[in-house]
Amino acid sequence: MKVHTSMSTQEIEKTLIEYMDYLSLKDPKRILKSYPYMLSGGMLQRLMIALALA
Repeated sequence: MKVHTSMSTQEIEKTLIEYMDYLSLKDPKRILKSYPYMLSGGMLQRLMIALALA
């Protein structure tokens, strides 16, 4: 997102957390700090949807 927008890192993180809440992902701050192998397949799919929406 940083390449495609002029948003700051904090704004990007806030936006992603809002979209993760919208998609009913629990504890979005922990998810942002996690490595992909630590997440389930369904959660990864919902994260990709959140990134596409953002």
